[in-house]
Amino acid sequence: DKRMITLTSSHLRDLRCPLHKMKILKAGMPAFVRVSDQDDADWGDPAEAPPRPCHEIAETLARCATRRHFHLPKAAMVKLLSECKLDHAEVPQVDLDACRGEGGDLVTGGFVASFKGAPPPTVIAVVGLLTRDSLKISTERDLRLRLVDLVQHSPDQ
Repeated sequence: DKRMITLTSSHLRDLRCPLHKMKILKAGMPAFVRVSDQDDADWGDPAEAPPRPCHEIAETLARCATRRHFHLPKAAMVKLLSECKLDHAEVPQVDLDACRGEGGDLVTGGFVASFKGAPPPTVIAVVGLLTRDSLKISTERDLRLRLVDLVQHSPDQ
């Protein structure tokens, strides 16, 4: 897919084999995808919209993002995963304030939301769109249900 931006391991350069004997299907983890006409209209005009983060990159972004990262309590994360939407009133104010521009207006766009589960290195994360009134995700239903189960069975952190 030419719309996809993937992350690859630097170790792929170490592979030595005749390319004419290999059929490469995919060589990386999906990270970002360019918005197309088929995508959610909330992301904006496909010609002007930034690449949308893929759910496969959510945990990586949660571990390294310093901005536009919402650290959600258990109940808020379950609601976001269950309903695909979370009103600003249910988001930690400190995280929301970090998404404001110089004039104090909310800067809409991509975000990562995470819940720190147990054991300690476990991070449950999703990516989505911050709008003027809520956080929205478009993660597939089956994945959301698995994540809800993980969050509900994790102790509060």
